[in-house]
Amino acid sequence: MKLAVITARGGSKRLPGKNIMPLLGQSLIFRCVKCLLDAGCFDRVIVSTDDNEIAAEAEKAGAEIPFIRPAILASDSASSVDVLIHAVESLVSADEEIKQMIVGLFQPTSPLLRPEHIKAALETFEERNFNSLSSMRQVKQYPEWTFRKTDEDDRVTPIFPDKFMLPGQQLPASYIENGAIYLVKGDWLISNKNLYDLKNHGMFLMSEHDSIDIDTREDWQMAEFFLSRLSGS
Repeated sequence: MKLAVITARGGSKRLPGKNIMPLLGQSLIFRCVKCLLDAGCFDRVIVSTDDNEIAAEAEKAGAEIPFIRPAILASDSASSVDVLIHAVESLVSADEEIKQMIVGLFQPTSPLLRPEHIKAALETFEERNFNSLSSMRQVKQYPEWTFRKTDEDDRVTPIFPDKFMLPGQQLPASYIENGAIYLVKGDWLISNKNLYDLKNHGMFLMSEHDSIDIDTREDWQMAEFFLSRLSGS
């Protein structure tokens, strides 16, 4: 069984109500549900939310709303892995079924995510037999060139003092998660209470503009710009 869980709580602080705000005519949650359904990779697409408006919008898009997320899992301190475990344990009781599961975690705040991304990421996950995988983008800046402050007088020191003078050609490419796709085997998730098997974790690379993650009004405007270009409007 392949289970897609979209996590969407109602308590956004920087951009209140962002999950149900219309972005070029479709809300973020509607876009995310539709993207997953169009990909056709998952047996079930559910939404875990504490918010009735989000639930109604997600259901309108075609998602299942099997429960309203408990308040304890909707706080700022609640972790994504706890939300995912709650979803799996609420829907599946048989250990054998969990062992055969692939669980995907998705967030509405990645509106440039497309069905072909999901298909390719799942294909990579299965073909390489990873226990976990996350989507990423390449980091333009080299971490080896970064500094940290050592006091209040703006005195700084290199974080990697043995590498910060090296030219870029001698430094490896670096990657950072973009928050769009997380995949994990069900048995690993439940047994280890963790989204990551760092000894067997895969990457699905996405472009910088496809990696936009909406947290602020500026992120929203950037997403509008790129979506407009994709739609030709």
